[in-house]
Amino acid sequence: MSAASQRGSLAPLPEYHRRGLIILTAFSFLSTLATTLLWLFITYKFLSYRRRKWVDKRRRARRRQHATVADLPDLTLGLDAPCPGSTGFSRIEELDRLATVQEPANDAGAQRPDEDDEVDEAEERSPFPILVYNLLLADMMEAVAYSLSIYWVIEDGIFAPSSVCWAQGWLGSTSNLAASLFLTAISVNTFLTVGLGFKPPPWTVYTTIASLWIFDFGINGAGVISATLHPATVGESFFMRANVWCWISTAYDSWRLWAHYFWVMVSIAVTISLYSFVFFTLWRQKRNCRHLPTKRSTPSEESGFHTSREAEPQQLSGYHPAFLIYPFIYIGCSVPLVVGRVTALLGIDLGIFYFAFAGSVLAANGLFNSILWTSTILFSAPQDKQLRDLAIQTMSGAQAGNEAPETSNKRRRTSGMYQRRRAVAACGPCRVRKTKCDNVRPACGFCQRNGGHCTYPDTSNDFSTFDPASLAILDRINHVVSLLETGPQPPMDNVGSAVPLPQSTLSPTSISGPQTSTSVALEEDPTHALDNLPEDDAMIRFNIPDSAAASANCEAVLKWPIFRGLVPDVESFILEADDDDRESFDRPRPVNGCSLGRGVQEDDFTVLSKKFLAYVHVKNPILDVADFKAQLIACALACLASPFQSELNLNGTPESVRSSASNSTDPDTAQAYYLAAKKRMGLIEPSLLQVQCLFFFAVFEMYTLHPLQAWFYFNQACVQFKSLLWRRSQRRNPHNISQKTRRLEQRLYWSCMKSECELRCEIPLPLSGITSLGYPDLFPSPPSEVASPAAQPSALDILEDDIHPEEEKSWFYYLAEISSRRMINRAISVFGYNGQQAWVQDVARVVEKCEEFDGHINVWCLHIPSQINWQNRDLSNNELVHFIQNRATSCREWIHRPFVYYVVHQPPDDPWMPRVMPLAEKCLELSVELLLDVNLHHRHHGTWFMARAAMTRALLVLAAVKSGRFTQLPERWKQAVETATLALQRWYGEAPDLLRAASVLEGVIGQVIGTGG
Repeated sequence: MSAASQRGSLAPLPEYHRRGLIILTAFSFLSTLATTLLWLFITYKFLSYRRRKWVDKRRRARRRQHATVADLPDLTLGLDAPCPGSTGFSRIEELDRLATVQEPANDAGAQRPDEDDEVDEAEERSPFPILVYNLLLADMMEAVAYSLSIYWVIEDGIFAPSSVCWAQGWLGSTSNLAASLFLTAISVNTFLTVGLGFKPPPWTVYTTIASLWIFDFGINGAGVISATLHPATVGESFFMRANVWCWISTAYDSWRLWAHYFWVMVSIAVTISLYSFVFFTLWRQKRNCRHLPTKRSTPSEESGFHTSREAEPQQLSGYHPAFLIYPFIYIGCSVPLVVGRVTALLGIDLGIFYFAFAGSVLAANGLFNSILWTSTILFSAPQDKQLRDLAIQTMSGAQAGNEAPETSNKRRRTSGMYQRRRAVAACGPCRVRKTKCDNVRPACGFCQRNGGHCTYPDTSNDFSTFDPASLAILDRINHVVSLLETGPQPPMDNVGSAVPLPQSTLSPTSISGPQTSTSVALEEDPTHALDNLPEDDAMIRFNIPDSAAASANCEAVLKWPIFRGLVPDVESFILEADDDDRESFDRPRPVNGCSLGRGVQEDDFTVLSKKFLAYVHVKNPILDVADFKAQLIACALACLASPFQSELNLNGTPESVRSSASNSTDPDTAQAYYLAAKKRMGLIEPSLLQVQCLFFFAVFEMYTLHPLQAWFYFNQACVQFKSLLWRRSQRRNPHNISQKTRRLEQRLYWSCMKSECELRCEIPLPLSGITSLGYPDLFPSPPSEVASPAAQPSALDILEDDIHPEEEKSWFYYLAEISSRRMINRAISVFGYNGQQAWVQDVARVVEKCEEFDGHINVWCLHIPSQINWQNRDLSNNELVHFIQNRATSCREWIHRPFVYYVVHQPPDDPWMPRVMPLAEKCLELSVELLLDVNLHHRHHGTWFMARAAMTRALLVLAAVKSGRFTQLPERWKQAVETATLALQRWYGEAPDLLRAASVLEGVIGQVIGTGG
């Protein structure tokens, strides 16, 4: 076969040729995918890093512009300090001491204006990542070149000359030469950095990179131009078929040798030589390549004059041991093809299969490099933080802190070369005489011989022997001590009784602080606020926005413009209550009096536990009833729980209402059990039992109307539960848990999250972080056998047959509560997203959303099981049924509340008024219905919520009355407003915030109704 036919077209493809191309194409595609993804990812990291560096540089420049005079060094050196009773000579000595102390302090604390710029300059010192970045680009080009072989397989022939053949030859030639050049550059950099401890400056690195690319494209371009001007064979191109793929034609063997083979072989030889030297150096010095070589000490340093430098740790080189493998990957992948081409020049044909194998290995070079880089990043050691950040400081080789080594072209900072001074330890008389003192204590030799009064100066404040780091640490410690000493002191009468909670903990400012990081952006246009929220109700996040408490609670309604001037400014009743500011979360108050009632009686455990299961546990079934044992906190809650009664006399006076507590509750005994439970809480190891106890501690605080203390325990339960799940996730088999434990975790998760959401709707409290877990279960799983009143008897069923813990209804209620919480949270997110501003500016969207949510509520009501459905009149006296109905009505009231605001505050001739007025009237009807349905005397988990909700709905009615825009108000609206007042009066003796709320509501009623509103 002639030489021209060997480099010309080949069609059809022989079977062995086709198989070789298929293998080559497969490896090429894998390499293309790997190198492209990694290269794009590193490019993104590089751009984001450069942008962040630019922002940081501008921020530092602004800080330098606003630097205060206090940041400057003290140039007076103490001359303006008064020195009473001192002679001129002693003042000069004291001045010398102050100068001695201040000089190292200034070196340590004062920052030069260009120090940040020097740090930025030092961070640009590791050239290895940018070289690897260009190597990956060359690998990607090479993989693309060999991937073009798929065209030959599809067309069943290699056609030369052709555009595809020319593209494959050009990419293959330039990429392979570029890879060899950059491997040589990496070898030289490794030799300089790891072997000699010298890092090339950035301009050298970038100049080298540009030169290598120019040389690569230039020498290949020269070959193309030469072949075009002086072709060896007419009709042929510079790139023709070369066995399995297209490359430089065999007619240009001289170009093959001097434009490609020569440089590849030089690269291999240089790489092997330099890396042999590096390995030999590391072996001889017994050093890891992560560290730079230690420079030999100068004679002055060996004499101990610079002792601080000898103790410095080895500086990092920015190299991982795996990086030494990169050149050998290229050598291993390139040698087979080089051998094949060289033997072909010598007239030896190794066959198509050999070249297919050699090409496949060379095409996989990028794949191997990508795997090595990725695995190096994922499994790097702690000291390789720079690598794990993967070019967050990668592309410019930034090194953290002071890891950038000093080189000869950068001056050293004086603070790092500070020489310690000898302390002045002579006694007073010897200092005055300026004679040498032997420093004998308590009296030196001179004073003993002459009977002098030997006194040594106080060295407690003499920092002349301290290095700059110690001076900086002492300065920060002194600052902390000054803050502690000047902080607010607790009143003397509280000492010994309770540890006072810092006031800043409960301040609105401090509470709102952490929320900014998780809150939705409120800077957007309010007209588009409702469009930016998720529409999928099934997967809606369980969390609520931080603005919920600012839109839905009673304080938000008090801020409506119509009440302006009628009420004082109130941010939060509970956070501003003086009693809660002084109250400690760790010292609960008795509900009634200071007596502990019957105290803890073991004979009462069974009765109280059964009562707990019947009246408390049914609302949050986070315990396994079959395994339940009498717990102190359960007994405490049982003492406060009572059976539900729907019909109560509402015509009594406020005094009689407050004194009509149910006889079935015993608050004093409840406190005894509660205190006993808290004493034993510290003995419980972190476990699900601890989370259960913390949760019921919070429920007890809600029963006693202490919402802030309840939030403390809810928050602790969420945090502990989150910690337990994280600890289990670190095990080898994190999912290897029993079904029983799994179901218990589900109930704890949803109960904790639901309780946190309820409190955050009323008080602007920070998140616990439990919502970030992304818990996979949409609902908790009920027990496999749910107990009904006629279920299997247990040890708790032997007493009081009138009390039955109906577990079946409990679970129906529990699941309905979770689904309603989702629906209410979404309604709050939609309608409270940007406060009342969006209600007026986008009323059409609000009307649309109201109709949509009203349909959701109707669907939710249709799915309520008959066991807890309020349509069943036989269940009218059931507490769970009452609460479920209240949930649905409350949600309807909330989605119609914006229209009351619109009617009250918009002019009567507004074009939307005819459409909005019926919706506003429906909100008032729902508010009156909810107020008349309030159970004033029943104490439960939501009593505090009930009282505040009653005030909110009363304010809605009063706003409508004061506006005069409603021609027809709901019947019995005055009785509904009076019921809200009675609800606050019934419980304000136990909650100071409700006391103030009642006072504000009575003032509004007096001014609105009393003036004939």
